Amino acid sequence: HYGLRNDIEAALVLPYVVKDIQVGEEREEREGLGDLSLGLKVNVHKLDGVMSSSRVALFGGVEAPTGDHDAELDGASGPYARKLQIGSGGWDSWLGAAVTVLEDRHRFALDVAGRWNGGHDGVRPGPSARVDAAYWFRLFPAKFGAGEAGAELRLVLDVSGSMQGRKIEQ
Repeated sequence: HYGLRNDIEAALVLPYVVKDIQVGEEREEREGLGDLSLGLKVNVHKLDGVMSSSRVALFGGVEAPTGDHDAELDGASGPYARKLQIGSGGWDSWLGAAVTVLEDRHRFALDVAGRWNGGHDGVRPGPSARVDAAYWFRLFPAKFGAGEAGAELRLVLDVSGSMQGRKIEQ
């Protein structure tokens, strides 16, 4: 992640993927660079006070099909199943929003995102959505002194959900 300005952050991700595949008695390990993604986050609201803060951000990005996506198992008549490939073979994009509110010992965060998946070889995964809500309570220290910082002990509750649309045959 790289801060372009105080309110804009960019991310460039090129993962190294390792997949261990076993079909019957045959086992193979595949590895390599996955799909390259470029993301951008813009903070559209930021209000900081003493032991309080509220922030709203919009984020999105695109993923390019740079990873190997047509590999075949030795002796097979066609490529591996899509989920066993290093890359997706299609262009993907996502868009979402995040809200965070901090008030003394309490913090609440919510983010929601949607993803649109590009197709490859006649199959396109359906769109997907996810939501994540979290609550933090600072157990220790109960209060900070002026200019004081240090270790904290927190209680965290995190709830996540996702849904995946049906794949679309092209």
